[in-house]
Amino acid sequence: MSNHRIRSISEGESLRAGIIVIGDEILKGQVQDINSYYLVQQLWELGIHVCKISVIADVVKEIADEVRLFSKCYDLVLTSGGLGPTHDDVTMAGIAAAFGEELSYSAACAKLLGLLGPNDPNPLVKMAMIPRSTLVYCGPTKRSIPLFVIRNVHIYVGIPSYLRETFEAHKELYSRCGVQFYRRDVYLNCSEAKIAHLLADIQNSFKRVHIGSYPSTDDSSRYLVKISLESQCLDELIKSFDQLTDGLSEDALINWSDTFNKTDSTEELKSPRQSLSWLLKEQCIVCPADLYEHISDAVDAIRTALQQYKLDEISIAFNGGKDCTLLLALYHAVLLREVGKDVRPSSINAFCITNAATFPEVDEFVEQSTRRYGLNLINISGTICEGLYHLKELQPSLKAVLMGTRRTDPFSQNLSSFSPTEPPWPQYMRVNPLLDWSYSHVWLYLRLMDVPYCSLYDKGYTSLGGTDDTLPNPSLQQEQQIASTSSTVAYQPAYLLSDDTLERAGRTSKSS
Repeated sequence: MSNHRIRSISEGESLRAGIIVIGDEILKGQVQDINSYYLVQQLWELGIHVCKISVIADVVKEIADEVRLFSKCYDLVLTSGGLGPTHDDVTMAGIAAAFGEELSYSAACAKLLGLLGPNDPNPLVKMAMIPRSTLVYCGPTKRSIPLFVIRNVHIYVGIPSYLRETFEAHKELYSRCGVQFYRRDVYLNCSEAKIAHLLADIQNSFKRVHIGSYPSTDDSSRYLVKISLESQCLDELIKSFDQLTDGLSEDALINWSDTFNKTDSTEELKSPRQSLSWLLKEQCIVCPADLYEHISDAVDAIRTALQQYKLDEISIAFNGGKDCTLLLALYHAVLLREVGKDVRPSSINAFCITNAATFPEVDEFVEQSTRRYGLNLINISGTICEGLYHLKELQPSLKAVLMGTRRTDPFSQNLSSFSPTEPPWPQYMRVNPLLDWSYSHVWLYLRLMDVPYCSLYDKGYTSLGGTDDTLPNPSLQQEQQIASTSSTVAYQPAYLLSDDTLERAGRTSKSS
C-alpha cells in the first residue's frame, strides 16, 4: 500500500518515525553516514518524531527483518542506501521480502529511468524491478533517482546529494503530518555538574518537556554547556524555561534566543485531488496498473449512470465508511469533469441509513464531508430496506442509488455493476462501481488521491459498524517492545493491514 498521505493525527499527537540506513560501507567506516542526520533535522522541523535510527548491512534477510519490524512499530519508515544497479544493491529485494512480495519489471518505472525495455543492456534495469504495490515518485530532474514508497516505507537512494534533492522535491508528503515542536536553547558558563540537580527538578516538574544538556567540545566556544528545552506544549516550555533561568546565577547565563523554533501544522487539510485526468497526466507518480483498471471501470459505471439518469434521479449512500468515502470522492470528480460548473452546492443527493449507535468521529466526518462536497444529505434511521422505503417517500423522483459495495461484503458475491432491487425492496437501480476493488485498492486510492477519511481508521479500525459491534482490528496492535509505555493499547492505521481477509476482524456480534 502506498503512503501518499501518512495517517492523520489527533491534536497533540506526533507521528513516530524510524530511519534505516543500509550499507556495508557505513558499518565498515568507509563512508560516514550524513543522511540520517539530515533526515532527522528535516523531520523534526516538520513536527515528526524520529524514535530510532538503525544501521544494517547489505543483506536481504537483515533488511527484510528490520523493515518489517519498523513498519509495524512506527507510523513512517525512511530508508537510505542500497538502491542502484550493482550486485550489492539489495534494498528493494529486502523490502519486497519484508512484505511477502515478488520483484517484477515495471515498464512505467523503466520509462522514468530512461530505459528502453526489460532487455535494455543498461544495468539500471535492475532498478526497474520493484514490487507491484510500489508507488514511484520521480525526482525533480532527469538525473534524479526516484523515491519509492511501499506501504509506510519511503525508500531513498544513499547518495547524499540525490537523497536531499529527492526529499526536498517531495517534502509535501510530510508537510501536514506533524505537530508543533517548540524549542528554546540556553547557553551557560558553568559545568554540567553544577546544574544537574536543577535539571532533574525541572524534568520532574514538566514531564512533557524534553531537556537536553550538551557540553561544548570546542575550546574557542563562548559557552561551556548548551541546554535545549523541547516540547509540543508551549505553556510548559515557557514555565520550564522560567524555572531554569530563575535557578541559575546571573554569571552562569551567557545568552539565549528569544525566538522559538517551531513547526506549524495548523494548515487546513487540503481537499482531495479533484481532476481524474491528474492520474493520467501527473508525471511525478507511477501507481500499479491494476489500480488504473479499477478506476477506469468505476468511472465507466458512474458515467453510464449519469447517461441513463438525471442528476436529481441519483443519490449516493454515504455513512462515513472508507468504501463510500472513496465512491463519493470519485463520483464528485466525475461530476466535475462531466457536469462542471453545474455541480452546485446541495446538488449531489446523498443519504445515510443508520441502525446502530454511531461513533462521534463518524458523525463528525459525515458532517465535514457534507460541507466539503456540498451534499444534500438525508439521514434515516432503520434497516437498509426500511431506509430505502423512507427515502422513496422523501424523494420519489430517485431512480438509482450509488453504493460502495464490494464483492467481499456479505451477500454481494453475485452482484453486478448495475443490479436492480428485487421484492420486498423498493424499486431502485443499485449502481456498484467498486464491486471488484480489494481492501488494498481502496486504501491505495484514498491515500494516492489525498482523500480525507474518518479518523477512526488511523486508530486501528478497519471496518466500521456501530459502537456496539466494532472494535479496533487486533491484527493491527502495535509491537509492545517499541510501542508507547502507556497503559492504553496502540494500534496501527487501517491502511497497514497486510491481509485483506482480516478486514472485518474487528467486527463483533452485537450485544444483547
